[in-house]
Formats: sequence, structure tokens, C-alpha cells
Amino acid sequence: ADTYTIDGAHSSTNFTVKHMGISTVHGRFTDVSGTILFDEKAPEKSSVMAVIKTATISTDNAPRDKDLNSPRFFDTADFPEIRFQSTSVRTAGGHRRQNQRPFHALGNALVTRSINLLFRCRLNDIMSGYRVCSRRFIRNLTIPSDGFGLETGMTLHALEKRFTVAEIPIDYRDRPPGSFSKLRTFGDGFRVLREILWVYKDAKPLVFFTAMSALFLACALAIGVPVVLEFMRTGLVLKFPRAILACGLAVISSLLLICGFILDTIVKLHHENYELQLNRRDRD
Repeated sequence: ADTYTIDGAHSSTNFTVKHMGISTVHGRFTDVSGTILFDEKAPEKSSVMAVIKTATISTDNAPRDKDLNSPRFFDTADFPEIRFQSTSVRTAGGHRRQNQRPFHALGNALVTRSINLLFRCRLNDIMSGYRVCSRRFIRNLTIPSDGFGLETGMTLHALEKRFTVAEIPIDYRDRPPGSFSKLRTFGDGFRVLREILWVYKDAKPLVFFTAMSALFLACALAIGVPVVLEFMRTGLVLKFPRAILACGLAVISSLLLICGFILDTIVKLHHENYELQLNRRDRD
């Protein structure tokens, strides 16, 4: 650990006080001394000790300074010094170490990339920071989510309804002492992923149901092709359960594709009505 001495010639202790709720008084103590013990390998073991001479207070107003030196305030005659001794030292900017539990960063990246892929956007962080919304957005916001899913739901609603979304970079800070994250890594993570999938189903049903249809069709082909090949070779269907299952999966695949086309038309009409509704509310 290294010890540093506070240079009184180049140091001062400044303060700001509101005066009667109208003006602001700026002041300083011009005589400050002390030592700083810094341990680079273990910053939490560092410490700070400072001594301030109370009689050196200055607010650039002689009558006020005299009053501040009197027993009504600092009583500098009986209390000539203000001593500070640190009780603990915490490193600044330790968010990644102190505030992120295992898998949080991975989960955040997974959710953000899923949204970027599904909604063709370029978001950097879906989980962190504040949401600042326009009045127009809030007036037309309908989200069935609650709790942790509310923030994700707001972003998904903005993307689905084609509102403008912008991100402003911020610096992470440590949590206040004694506070802790209420986020459940796996429970809330799966909840958010489920909500993304459900919103995507409602926003782009043709793509969603086409993908589901393709999945069922692939299963039908995997099960049914060997039966067809066997029939072509022998003229017999020896595995009726597999044939029935393949036909059932193919029917489900067709129904899913039809549902996708129908719902896609409904969603397009809904978007048109939503935009008309926004225009009416803006005029009102």
C-alpha cells in the first residue's frame, strides 16, 4: 500500500448551501490536510483521513463568515477542526463485478439478439436503463405484462407498432449499500423469451405459422417417406400407425399455414386501423 499526503496548497473543501430556498451560497474551507492510504491490489483496504480547520471557512462575505465562526454555527473557538476518517472504500464502476450475477450478461445478450433478429432492429441493451416515452406512445400503450416483463413489453410494443426507438449510452454505477437485484436469472429470463415469442406471433403471424408449418411438415416427411418407399417397393403398407401419424402431421402443417395467411391479413387490417386511430387522437 502507498501513502499520499493531501497538498494543502492545492486542495480545498467546497460546499453549497441553499439560502431560504431562494439563493445558493457557495463556500470553502481553505486549510485542509490529511493522508490517503491506497492499496492498488486490494482497493477496499484503502483509507482516507482528512483534517479541516474550521476557522478558514470563506463564503466571500465577511459578515457572514464572522457569523459562521460564531457559536451559532461552527463555534470555531471551541471546535477548531473537522476530522474525517473513512470507514470503508468501494471501487467506482464495479457494476459488472458487483451487480451482475452469473448468466445475467448472457441472458441480456440472448434476449437482445433475439429481438434484433425477429424485429430487424439494432438495439444494444433491452434490459437496462430508463424508458422515456412520448405522450403519444403512452396514450396508445396496451401491455398485459407486469413485473419484470413490463419493460420488455414496452419495447416490443414500440417495435411492433413501428414507433421510433432510440438508445442513449449511459455508465453503470454500483448499487447503494444494502440493495440487491430482484431479478431471477432463469425464471425471469424464460418469461421474457416467452413474451418475445408471443408478441412476434401476434405481430408477424405469417412468418411464425409458416415456420411451425415447416416443422410439422418436416416431421411428417421424416415419418412418412420410409412408409411410401416401402409401399413402392413391396406394394404393401406394413406400418399403418406411422402412415396415420404422418398424414395427421401433414394435415396440421397445412392448417397452420392457412392460419398464418388468415391471421396475417387480420394483422394488416389491425395496423391500418391502429394508424387511423392514432391520427384521430392526434387531431383531438
